Amino acid sequence: MSEVIQNRRYHSIKELARRFGRSERTVRDWTSCGCATRSGRLVLPALKAGKKLMVEDEALAVFELRLRRASAQRPDLAID
Repeated sequence: MSEVIQNRRYHSIKELARRFGRSERTVRDWTSCGCATRSGRLVLPALKAGKKLMVEDEALAVFELRLRRASAQRPDLAID
């Protein structure tokens, strides 16, 4: 479930794993190492809130847009 903090919506790693159909470990890797694309690694920006990683809604939208562009070159990255 996403959380709203100071009028900004944040998503948990668990929520994003379900959304993308990937494991939580994979999504955490995207936040630290990035997702490999032909044009380089694409990192999902995340904030640490205590022990939890949270991804801001705007950062997620940018990541998804860039990943969609990359998935045209790599079908295994498709998120639809």
